[in-house]
This record gives sequence, C-alpha cells and structure tokens, in this order.
Amino acid sequence: MGGSNRALQFTSWLDYSRARVPANKPFFPNLRPVKKVVTPQGETLVRQKCKCGNEFMGRATQTRCVMYRTLKAMLPLLLVANIVFSPALTFAQSLPDKKEVKEWTKKNLEMTDLQSPSATPYHLVASFHYNLGNNTFDGTYEVLWAAPDRYRIEFRVGDLGETDVVIGDKKYVKRNTATMTIPMSSISSILFPSLPDANFPWPLVLNSVHKVVWAGQGSTRQICAALGDDPSYEAVLCFAATKELLSLRVQPAPENRVSNTGKSIYLSDYATLGNMRYPQHLTRQVGPESVEVTVKEWNVAEKFDSNVFSPLTDATVWDWCSKPDV
Repeated sequence: MGGSNRALQFTSWLDYSRARVPANKPFFPNLRPVKKVVTPQGETLVRQKCKCGNEFMGRATQTRCVMYRTLKAMLPLLLVANIVFSPALTFAQSLPDKKEVKEWTKKNLEMTDLQSPSATPYHLVASFHYNLGNNTFDGTYEVLWAAPDRYRIEFRVGDLGETDVVIGDKKYVKRNTATMTIPMSSISSILFPSLPDANFPWPLVLNSVHKVVWAGQGSTRQICAALGDDPSYEAVLCFAATKELLSLRVQPAPENRVSNTGKSIYLSDYATLGNMRYPQHLTRQVGPESVEVTVKEWNVAEKFDSNVFSPLTDATVWDWCSKPDV
C-alpha cells in the first residue's frame, strides 16, 4: 500500500495517523518530522529539516509548526524587550526625585571616607603633582590602614619625607623638616576630606538638591544633580543607573564666579573596594595652588607586616585620640 511507505517516516502509528491529510488540503510549514533511516550500524531516527509542502503533516503537527516558526521569528524581539525592560534600564528611563538623590549623595559620601571606623583595611599608593606659583613638586603618598587607631602614612617628595604612625592613643611623627610641609598638608586634606581645610570650604554641606538632569548619551548616560547649602559654591554629582557615584565637582556658583575664581575640586574615576567607593583621580585648585592626585594602587590588606605599626625611633610622640569629642 502507498500508506505503508508513508508510515516509515514516522516513529509511531499515532504520528502516522495524524499525518494522513489529503494532498489537496491546505497545510503549514513542516515542524521537522522524525524519519527512520537504515544505516550500516542499524536503524536510527533523524529529524528532517523543515520543508514547505509536506503532504504527510497532520493538523496537530501543523499547529506545532506554526507555533515553532512564530516563536523563532519573535525570539529577537523578545531578547530586545528583555534588555529594554530590564530593571536597570527601566530605572534609567525616568529621573529620580530630589529626595532620592539626597539619599544617594549621603550614602556615597559615607563610602568615600578613608578614615571611617567601618572602612575595609587597605593599602593605598598615590602619586601627586603639586604646584604653587613657580614651585612644582612630584611625589608619592602611601597609606596602610587597619583602623582609626592603627595606621601608617608615608609621604615622599624628592629629598623630603615624613612618616606618621598611629598606634592606639599615640602618634609617632618622623620627618626631615621642621614642620609638616605645605604639599603634605594639601595632599592629606584632599585624600581625607574629613580634615579641615582653611583655604577651601571642603567638605561641603550637601543637604539641598537644586536640580536633577540627564548628562551624556547612550552607554555614557548619567544622572547629574546640583547640590549645596553654601550659596557661594555649587557641587555637581553624577551617578550611574546603579546609583553609584561617578564624579563630583565643586566650583563657584554662577553668580559668584568672579569673587571665587580659582577655587574648584574635581573627583572622578570612582572604584569600589569592600564597603568603600573612592575616586582614583583627584584635582583641586585654590588660587595659585593646584594639586593633582592619581591613585596607583588600592587593595584590601588581608595582613600587615609586624613592623608596619611599630613605634618609630627618633620620632616625635604625641598623644592621640582617634575619636575626639567635638
């Protein structure tokens, strides 16, 4: 019988019975039916490529074929939709309100405090370029931090150097100059913004959010906000869609540019380490003085050498309080 030849193309009588459709009936593209093939190794089943015009296709198989082809055609659209409507990008479709940006600012600035009691123990090495009028200095600044009452700072610029070691309630200072140099004071105040700076209103009080706008296009798109409670200065913070701080710029407010010319600070290239997030590039200008700091290394310190926090010989010893009452 002609039907017996047709049956060889199917793995069961059920598939064969479903495929008995007259040739003159409308049908749909094939959903890759299974065919029995005889090889030297024996019988095997192979799945045929989809073909149009397979008269042995049953109605159930026709339906499955339509579904298969439809889903296959829609797959690229589904992938695009998944990307477009993912949480991160959905977030980026609308600007956050000022209250939300204020919360981001508070959280991110807390994470940038290298002297925080909750800071992950770290080892930081930075190079700096310092300029004051016609005087230019290049040097390095190294920090080995275990806790607010246990850390070491190494400052080097040419033949000048200073080492500070804090152990409990004592601070050991060893330098080859009579007092702390101006470059070290400036570098310290920009790396540790919690230190007071008489020449610059830093850190600013950033409780007021003035405006929130988009900046950049495509993959570089950012959410930037203007903040600040000091009317003389304006701070612009830019965030990623993940709410992480990307850059911070402090500059004179537009109406005070003339009186405050030459005072600005810019922090960028933020990186994450443990529970901290810190800029890898820091610049500041106050009148004729400019400072540029680049973080070369910033790693988690699993363990310090035993001599790192040992008292320094021939050093000046001061009483020290890591948590002063103000």
